[in-house]
Amino acid sequence: MNAIIERRQRRCLLRRDMGAASERKTLSQVAAQRRRMRIPGGGGN
Repeated sequence: MNAIIERRQRRCLLRRDMGAASERKTLSQVAAQRRRMRIPGGGGN
């Protein structure tokens, strides 16, 4: 559990440094990657 908490804290710090606009872009990219991982056989693109 500690590792997960540390990751969350690091993400918060990164978001503060990056800013709102870039934050939205990174979140969208991460969401897209997660969707690709969840869908079986969808890693072709």
